Amino acid sequence: MSWQMFGKGLVASVVVFGAACVPQAPAPAPEEPEQVRIATGDYHSCALLTDGTVSCWGANPTGQLGDGTTTSAPVPVKAAGITTATAIAAGYGNTCAVLEDGTASCWGSNNHGQLGNGTLADSSVPVSVEGITDATAIATAYSLSCALSADGSVWCWGRNHTGQLGDGTRTDSPTPVAVEGIVDANSVAVGRFHSCAVLEGGSVTCWGQNGVGQLGDGGSASSATPVPVDDLATATQVVAADYRSCAVLEDRTVRCWGHNSYGQLGDGTTTLARTPVAVSGVTDVSSVVTGRYHTCAVLTDGTASCWGNNGSGQLGDGTTTRSPTAVGVSAVSSV
Repeated sequence: MSWQMFGKGLVASVVVFGAACVPQAPAPAPEEPEQVRIATGDYHSCALLTDGTVSCWGANPTGQLGDGTTTSAPVPVKAAGITTATAIAAGYGNTCAVLEDGTASCWGSNNHGQLGNGTLADSSVPVSVEGITDATAIATAYSLSCALSADGSVWCWGRNHTGQLGDGTRTDSPTPVAVEGIVDANSVAVGRFHSCAVLEGGSVTCWGQNGVGQLGDGGSASSATPVPVDDLATATQVVAADYRSCAVLEDRTVRCWGHNSYGQLGDGTTTLARTPVAVSGVTDVSSVVTGRYHTCAVLTDGTASCWGNNGSGQLGDGTTTRSPTAVGVSAVSSV
């Protein structure tokens, strides 16, 4: 015979075998889901957890935390209704997620239609992006979002004053539009007013603003359709920041192009580059990320190196001195 007593709480759980009473061990507490990916916006951050939920923290004036409020949170809060996320991205005042079924949801600021739901109204809870049904990755930045589809096409929505949607126009769109001519992309990145994609085979193409060479085509004219980046044929990853772009190559080196006033291209100078330049002092790179005026790389041995602006110590080398070449991040050895 067995019995359990419930009331204001579990009082006892006993199993009786003949004349013996053996206390039954309480069930173990469920394990907390672990973080599998982090995304950072300008003033907020989000984590994708192993159970498919998303937790966000930080500033929340436009609802970018997704918890149904506009109250900032110094600790993580759950994005409402997200239970099957597979990828996340955070922008200036908005957040987006790809869901297990290939659809996408976004929340937060929507002044240029960057939530993709056909309106310009901010939302403090996730809303579905119209027409996206087979997304595998998503990127978002300043009033612009893009999704990579399983068929290799790229779809973008939001602000478009410099052609950053890539559809051949300069008209904002609150719903996704196809980027012209891209049918074989395997990754996508969004900067301040430009976007880039790695294509099958390793070439890179970019579109949008190009005043300081962030499209990498050698010129300064903005483009509302993709243009090929010069001298890149073996890229495995591309990232974009305010006014620059970087790519990791098959040989695990890094090339960057665009704005460079803080040395954020990493080539030992502070001169802008309209075509890709090699980052000095980093090899065996596994991935790269960009801040506003600095860049960091994770190396295959688990260490990290950064370069560019360092006024707040963002290079992690124990100083506040900017560096136009890569410096090692102190005490980081198992990234």
